[in-house]
Parts: sequence; structure tokens; C-alpha cells
Amino acid sequence: MAHMFEGAKNVIIQGGEFVAKTVQHGPQTTNVFNITFFPRLQNERLRDAAVSRPKQNHTSRSGPIFPEPLVDVYGRDELVDELVVNGILAQFKSKSESRKHIPIKGGHGLGKTTLANKIIHDSRIVDFFGDARHWVSCQKASSIEHNLKGQTLLEYTSKSLNLDLSASNNRLNDIEYFLKRNCIPRIIVFDNFETMWGPVEAGEDVANIIKVLARYTQLLIIITTRFAYPPAVHLGVSWLPFDTLQPLSSEAARDLFQSKCPKNAIDDSLDELLAAINYLPLPIVLMASLAQESYTTSRILQRWRNGQQSVNPARKLLLGGDRVKKGLATSIEMSLEGPLLKHHPAAIALLRIIACLPGGIRIKNIREIAPGIPNVDDVEDVLRQTYLLHEENAPTGKPDDRVLQMHSTVRKHMVENYPLNAQHEVNIRAFYFQLICAAGNDPGNPNFLECAERLSNEYTNAESVLFGMLNEDAEERDFDTAVEIGLRYCNYLIWNTPKTEIAQKIVDLMQKRQDHRGRGDLGMPVKPVMRESLEVTSLEPDANPKADKEIIQHPMYPLALLRLGVLHCRLDHYTEAENALQEALRSCDPLKLPDWTAEIESELAQIYRIHRANHKAAIALYRSAQSHSGIEPRRRIAIQRGLAIVHFEQNDFDEALNELNKIKYICSANDVPSCEADYKRELGRILRNRDPAQAILLLSDAAEYYKKHGPLREAAISIYQKSIAHHMQGEFDEAEKGIMEAFESFRTLRNDAQMGYCIYQLALTNAKRWRAGRALALFCRAESMFAHMDNNLMEGLCLKQESRIHYCLLRFNKGKEAYNRAISLLSKLSSKEAERSVKDLQSMQIAIQRYQRCQRPSIKVQ
Repeated sequence: MAHMFEGAKNVIIQGGEFVAKTVQHGPQTTNVFNITFFPRLQNERLRDAAVSRPKQNHTSRSGPIFPEPLVDVYGRDELVDELVVNGILAQFKSKSESRKHIPIKGGHGLGKTTLANKIIHDSRIVDFFGDARHWVSCQKASSIEHNLKGQTLLEYTSKSLNLDLSASNNRLNDIEYFLKRNCIPRIIVFDNFETMWGPVEAGEDVANIIKVLARYTQLLIIITTRFAYPPAVHLGVSWLPFDTLQPLSSEAARDLFQSKCPKNAIDDSLDELLAAINYLPLPIVLMASLAQESYTTSRILQRWRNGQQSVNPARKLLLGGDRVKKGLATSIEMSLEGPLLKHHPAAIALLRIIACLPGGIRIKNIREIAPGIPNVDDVEDVLRQTYLLHEENAPTGKPDDRVLQMHSTVRKHMVENYPLNAQHEVNIRAFYFQLICAAGNDPGNPNFLECAERLSNEYTNAESVLFGMLNEDAEERDFDTAVEIGLRYCNYLIWNTPKTEIAQKIVDLMQKRQDHRGRGDLGMPVKPVMRESLEVTSLEPDANPKADKEIIQHPMYPLALLRLGVLHCRLDHYTEAENALQEALRSCDPLKLPDWTAEIESELAQIYRIHRANHKAAIALYRSAQSHSGIEPRRRIAIQRGLAIVHFEQNDFDEALNELNKIKYICSANDVPSCEADYKRELGRILRNRDPAQAILLLSDAAEYYKKHGPLREAAISIYQKSIAHHMQGEFDEAEKGIMEAFESFRTLRNDAQMGYCIYQLALTNAKRWRAGRALALFCRAESMFAHMDNNLMEGLCLKQESRIHYCLLRFNKGKEAYNRAISLLSKLSSKEAERSVKDLQSMQIAIQRYQRCQRPSIKVQ
């Protein structure tokens, strides 16, 4: 750019680019500078002068997810007013720099969730917070292992906040990134929080999470908990001193009871019955449901007294003198023995089945999960009439995906007092294992997307069943079955929404069981395994990765490491991915397992290409993968695509096209349904700069195929590449539309890096349209995203673009600041892109300095 400013006397700033020319006045060159802004850019300069960081809309893209608002809540109006007005809104209106959070404490069945529901839907809260209201149900974590409670809480919180970035190794860091960039009043409810905080093994992790969240004064936390003391007090978190939730008043209890039962069932014993059940909301609802047939309040009261006396001695000893717990247990037992259930003895079995499914049960799945329950529709209806089950919002929003769930107190009672029939347990596992096996196939299999969607709607229960079987002490046969199913589940995660917990658990268990065998704890002693740490710093393609290293004996160990490594790759955790894949390569025999070996090398090649920018090593790994005989066609096609991409990134167009065309020969010799789409997608990527019109056609066809047959990840990549081709043709509206569609897909797939590229490309499109303020905001947003991901190259490229725009807007100090930061980042990198960008920046800075030297105070500016 330096040549643009040599001898410059008139500088035109046009669409974010410098254009300079010399103005002659007669025989002499005058020292007059005219600085011209095109009208659109000048208006933006005035409007966006204060822009330094983007203003991000806090509205959730899909809207907040809450339980249904309750029509009637009895006896809590004054408490709701107190909490809303004085507990919540007063704190924000006072603009205090500290925040006191709200614990809704109380025992079983007191209506804590109901109260929190009422607050989050209160019109005053809705008006003040809008969509910045969030609900985290912790009940589903009841079956999660204690050491995973903290990570699970972060996952639930991330989902509730609808984060842009959520794929880093540090989910808490992702949440903090979101809160720092969205400094608006926000409220979040953690319901059934004792499920997370209760276990000693999880307590400190969870308390530290609350401590971090409490640092952000724009956020107010509400928890509902059975514990008398709120969490993280010892860590400095402040809570408002609200008393433990009390039972209803006699008047409110009467109103609640009357709303749930026929009038002709109420007689003079109602008040005595309400007093006997301690005015607790849950027993009131359960007892009201008994008012059927000849059951009046007098008869219900008599049965209550008999039930209190008939509690078995072991239960009495367990409950001690706790009237409330004893009353809750009696009310649940009476409901289970009531007139509606006595004609449907299978209802208790169905209730017990649902009790072991933390995500509830979809009505459409009941027959498959519980095939041994006769007249299941009638049984389901009875359980709803007795309020032992209730219907929750379908997460998908589809009516046929309605979910039946139970109160946490009822669930606890069923699990503790009613053993699960062995055949029912077999049926539950069979149902979820079938879902996993169907969804765990590679793309190209029939109904790939339908199977994936069905499992995604059931992932909470599926993971609960899997974690239940994956334990160190399982019998060999059960363990091997769980591993096989678990690895199928990992393959589903690779092509859908990736997460690493299951894969990591399988690898850890294999290592532990191997250690036990080596000590003779399990089975026959074997030669001890000498495993090295997974932290391997490098792997040269010509190195012998297996020399003098012994491996885990389990035959599926290499595949487990492969799955773990690929999942880390999908989440852009390249260091962890490389460690796992290198260990997998050491554990794999290329002669016996050519497909696995080829896939491992192919994934390592991708890491060398993306993470290390080492194209030579990437090509060597791809060539090594090609050398293994017996590789199935889809893997061979993936290797060819990888080679084509490497040559494309090296600007070797002919060689990229040559490698890509080899896919045609693989397709002609094998029946691979996705072959043509894969070819079109990569050819479209290669042609997007040279022949954008042809690229658009190719990428459109590929995207339509992937949308119909999967995987959706490839559809998103095709749409993104197509948007770049539209950009090259000057079709900016289409480009922006495609980028945002791809962005939303990548967000669902937790692909943070690709989301950052989408925002960067969107910024380039806006800069090309002379939208300086909008482009600057987007570059700043992309810079922040890449900094969060420790991607120094892209962070530096964003700063380079920010510097150019600041200079175009004559913000020389800000331009110099962005320039210095860009140079600092890019000069440390060895990639060609970084080296080119440093030269561009230096040329631009020289031009700016020459321009500024001409802008002396003595110079007349017209």
C-alpha cells in the first residue's frame, strides 16, 4: 500500500480502502489535502464513532426455555411480591456493585419449584429482564456420577444461556466469556439444586462455579434447594436471608384442595385432613386426587391415620420422628393404593420405570420402553389424574414429543422403596441401546438424520443408561457390551453435537481394568503395562510410533482412543486430540487394523494442517494412510479430500484438482452414496475464487444432499463455502444470508472455530459494502472469539482489518493500537498467511506515516 501515498495530495477514503492522488495547481504542487468520504461511509463514521466492541443482542435465538407458567398458585402472593420487588428489582434499581442472591429453601413437597416458576413468569420480571431469564433444571443430574456433577452443571448452564462459544476445554471460561460480552441484567434459576450440591465429592466444584457466576453483578441467581444453607457462603457468595419456605396457610390449603377434587367429596373433615398432612402442597394434591368414587375427605382422613400406623418398622426407623417425611411417604403410598390405581396394578411398575429415566419418558415411546405394561394408555392417564406424573414442555416443540415427568419427591420414594423388575431393566436398556446403535452409524446409512434426531431427543436417558453400565467392577461380558454401545454413541456424537465424557470414561476404565489385571485383582495376571503419559509433544510422520511401547490389552482400546481424539478434533481441542490419536496409533497394528490406522493418520494429518500449519507433515500422514490396503471407500475419499485441501491451502490449484479428481475413480469402483456430494463440496471450495458461479452450483447441490441425508456438519460447511463464492461475485445479500445460516448450524454443532470464521467472513462482506461501523464491530467480535480460542493467527488477522478501518475513519491512535497488537501476534507465527499479513501491515503503516507527515498544522486543509 505504500505506493498509494507517495506524493499524495488528495486522499479519498472509499469503502475502507485508501485511494490517493496528487493535485496540481498550475506549475506547482500545493500542500492542500482534501479528505473525501463517500456519503454512506461518512454517515457511518458519525453514527459509529463510539464503536469499539459489538453490541450483542441478548435475546435467545430460540427463546427462553421454562416450565409452563402455572395458572393458579395458592398462598404465595405476598412472598412473590416480596421476592420480586425487594429481593430482585430493588437490587438492580439501586445500582449496587454487589448482588445478594436468593435461596428458596425447604423440605420435600413444599412448592419450591412452583414458587420459582411463579417468579420467573411474573410480569414485572418479564418486563425487566425480557429474554435474559434462564431456567436450569438440575433434577436430570440425579443419576450423574458425583465427580461429573460440576461439569454437568456447566453444561446445563451453557445450554440455558444459549452460548455462542461452548466447545473449549473450560466450559466455565466459555460462560464467563458470554457474561463479559453481555453486560445486561440477567436472572437464572437453578431448580432442585441439592441434586448438584448434595454429594460431598461434587460440593466444592459446584460451589466454585456459583462463586464465579456471582462475580458478575449483572447476574442474579435463584436456587431451590432442600438444604438449610445455601452454597458457596464460605467462598464469599452473599444470599438474602429469606426464611425456609413454610407450609400453606389453612385458607390457601383449602383453596388448593378444592381446586383439585369434586365438590361432593368434601365434608366436615377437610380442615382436619389438611392439618393432618401439615398443609404441604404435594400431599394436598395427592390426597385431593383420591377423592374419587366413594372417597370423601372423611374416608381419606381415616385411611391417612391407618397409613401412619401401618408404616413398616424399618421405614419408621429410617424416618425417625420427622413428621413431614413420614407424612410425605404416607401420602405417596396412599396415592399408590388409591381407587384409581387399584384397578391398574401395572401403574406402579410404569411409575418405577419412569423413576429411573431422569429425562422423563416421551409418551410415544412408552410402548417400546415398557412392552410388558398392559393397557398402557389407561395406566398413563390414571397416573396423570392422580398427579403422580405431569406433562412437561416438549424440548422439540412438537406435540407428539410430549414428555411425562414426576416430582422429585415421588421419584426418590419410588427408587428407595420399589425395586425395578429385572425384565423391565432389560427392556429399558434394549430400547436405548437400539437408539444408540441406529444413530451410531456413519453418514450414508439409511435414515441417518432421522435416527440421529431421535437419539438427540433422548440423550439424557441414553447417557444415564450408559453410565450405569460403564463401571470398573462390571462383569467382563457386560463391560464389553457397554464399551461396544458406548463407542457407537461416541460415533453419533462425532457427527452431531460432540462431547467427550463418554469416550474419556471408556478409555479411563480400560486403563484401570488393565492395571487391576496386572496386579492380579481381576482374572489371570498379565504382563504389567508401561503406559506413557498422553502428553506427547510431537509425532514426525517417518517416526516409529510403536517402538518399545507396550499397550493396553483390550481389543477396542485403539478405537476408544480414536473416538476420543476425533471428538476433541471436532471441538477444536487439538492438543488433546493429538495426544489421544498418537496413543491410538501406538496401540494399533496397521496390518490387522488398516482402517483404524488409516483413520488415525488421517485425523492426525488434519491436526498438522490446521493446528500446526505443517503442510509437509500433513501430506506425509495422508500418504501413509493411503498405503494401507483394505481401507473402506468412504475413508479413502476422506483422505483424498484432505490431500486436495492441503494443496489448495498452498495455492497449488492444479495439484489440488488432480487429487480431488481421484475421488471419481473411487466412486466408480464402489457404491458410496455421498461420494458425489463430497466431490462437489471440495470442488466448489477450490473453485470459489476462480469460478464462483460454478462453485455456487456445486456447493448448493452438496448442501441439499447433506441436508437430506446428513451429516449436517458437511451441509453447514457447504453453505459457508457457498457464501464466500457469493461474496466473490458481489452478491452480498446472499453471502450474508448464507453465513448466518452456517453460523447457526455450527453453533448447534459446537464448532467454535467455524463460528469465528463465519463472523470474520461476515465482517469482510460488510467492509466490502462500505459499512465501516458494522464491519469494525464484527471484526472486534471475531477477534474476541479467536482470542478466547487461543487462535493467534485469526486474532491477528482481525486486528489487521480493524487497524485498516480505524485508519480509514482517521482514528489514527486506535489504528496504531490495533496495528501494534496485530504485529505482536503475527510476527511470532511462521505460517505464510502470517508473513504476508505482517508485510501488508508494515506497508500500510509506512503509508500512514507519510500521510501524517504531510498533515502539519501549517498545511491548509480544505
